[in-house]
Amino acid sequence: MGCNPRFVHVGDVADYVKESIRPREGVQYHCYSLPAFDAGLKPERLDGSEIKSSKLLVHPGDILVNKLNMRYKRIWAVGEPEPNSVCSTEFVPLQAKGINRLFLYYVLAGDEFAHTLGGMRTGTSGSHQRVKPEWILDYGFYMPCDQDQAAIANILGSMDARIHINQRINDYLAALLDAQFDNLIKTKSADWDTASLLDIASYKNGLAMQRFRPVGDDVGLPVLKIRELGQGYCGCDAERCRSDIDESVTIHDGDLVFSWSGTLLLDFWAGGDAGLNQHLFKGYCQESCANCQQP
Repeated sequence: MGCNPRFVHVGDVADYVKESIRPREGVQYHCYSLPAFDAGLKPERLDGSEIKSSKLLVHPGDILVNKLNMRYKRIWAVGEPEPNSVCSTEFVPLQAKGINRLFLYYVLAGDEFAHTLGGMRTGTSGSHQRVKPEWILDYGFYMPCDQDQAAIANILGSMDARIHINQRINDYLAALLDAQFDNLIKTKSADWDTASLLDIASYKNGLAMQRFRPVGDDVGLPVLKIRELGQGYCGCDAERCRSDIDESVTIHDGDLVFSWSGTLLLDFWAGGDAGLNQHLFKGYCQESCANCQQP
């Protein structure tokens, strides 16, 4: 790597391809939507009668950039889509030109892009903040030469492939544990007791962490919310709380955390120290044991 990069805008190296379509009853469509992205990047297969609004056509090689809530970074690199593939109008479909497509994808999936566009959003609701397509096209970045673009894209692509393999292994292990637990319940012995979740554990509700912002030189802790619990980590855009919050609402690796409001999630946290937000609970055993941490 050694060539001089040049400053470009997204609109210089990508076309916004906006082809609207009204799905027809009796035709099967593959729908790229925000829920489908969150559910594992798997387009939904729907009959046209199930799609209640106009969509945009998806073409081979499209990079779909979400307009809604940029902090979630729902950037979808489409390979070879199935026939009749469409996407939500919450996406901006881009076609790369004169740039390595995968390199452009990583630019758009980066923190800097999300931070810049996130600060330009419209809307008053915290859960519905949109950006305009022209803002996406006007975003500027430094583009290296073709050789360096390919090298960078290859490195990051290899890392993503390894992450995908690890996720599949984790999914397999989780399914195996579920099967073993189900078998254990089915073959339980007669001396087992019946108890409720309240009988075997205690639960600590989180706090409204917006009331405990860092002050002065305190870098604080990332705030663990439902989004962070679902994705398994606190991103650089996570809110922050004071680092001296009570230990009872401080989360460490290995803590059992579950959400009860809106989205039901349960997981052993492995994303580092964080502050527990309201609507999330930390669970711990009533009696001391080697496998549990108590506040």
